[in-house]
Amino acid sequence: KFISNNDYKDDKFNINVSVGLHIIFNANVNCEYRITDNSYISLGYGEISSLYDGEQVPHIDISHIFLKGRRQHYFEFGYGLTFAGSFYESELLPNFRLGYRKISDSNSRFFRTGISYTEGIYFGFGRSF
Repeated sequence: KFISNNDYKDDKFNINVSVGLHIIFNANVNCEYRITDNSYISLGYGEISSLYDGEQVPHIDISHIFLKGRRQHYFEFGYGLTFAGSFYESELLPNFRLGYRKISDSNSRFFRTGISYTEGIYFGFGRSF
């Protein structure tokens, strides 16, 4: 069963933050908007940082995210594009996401973990509105 409007109390928008291991460290903020009962468009911004040389690489990612599951437990998977680097020297790269999301029924908060090209191995928290 895919998620339904009743599962989210008609919440259509969420914001989540994550940290991950990707070339040492990554911090990311994602805004997701539900376009159907089981899919979202996600716009994210993050920075990949290296502790060795102090270099930081900013990235903006646009992804189409799908959730499949029931009650509070969902498998999340998605695909999209990532713009990595500075405004003058950026690369356009493919992006993917495979993960798990646990949603609280009582307050629309959720925990997520998984692996993504831009977030690396990530852990994150969010809230639906």
